[in-house]
Amino acid sequence: MATNTYLPGAVADHLTSYGGQICDSGQMSVCRWLEAGATGSYGTATEPCNYPQKFPETQVFVPHYWRGETLVEAYWKSVSWPGEGVFVGEPLARPYAGATVEFDPDTLSLQIRTRQSAPGVTYTVESAPSEQGPWTASSESTPPADAIHEVDIPGATEPFYRIVGPG
Repeated sequence: MATNTYLPGAVADHLTSYGGQICDSGQMSVCRWLEAGATGSYGTATEPCNYPQKFPETQVFVPHYWRGETLVEAYWKSVSWPGEGVFVGEPLARPYAGATVEFDPDTLSLQIRTRQSAPGVTYTVESAPSEQGPWTASSESTPPADAIHEVDIPGATEPFYRIVGPG
């Protein structure tokens, strides 16, 4: 653990029995992750057996956290049977706190800013008259490396817009 480093907002978990016990655990405590710099972690306070439902499911946790939900919201949704575990860390951490949207009704200018786009990937901006579509491609945008992805849409007259990635 001494050589581990974590970026702000990072989470770290392990599948150790009793790892969620805050004090006096015979196993490595979930608190060690926080001491090493992780923002949050989850561990079981009893013997969890081998039920995957008692541990965070990465395929559920990551999309929720990445879309800007708080740490505890994403964790809570990712553990199907949380009754034998404990969440620790900064519950309201939101390092990927979604997008900001600004609209100027005088100029019909729409600007979307997000950290959720992969640098160097081309995204299509689509518009539609309703949430169900039909969706029409209106422009493309490629975010630069290590920067906020800014999408400017002049003359935004449709009520719905979305940014669609490849594939």
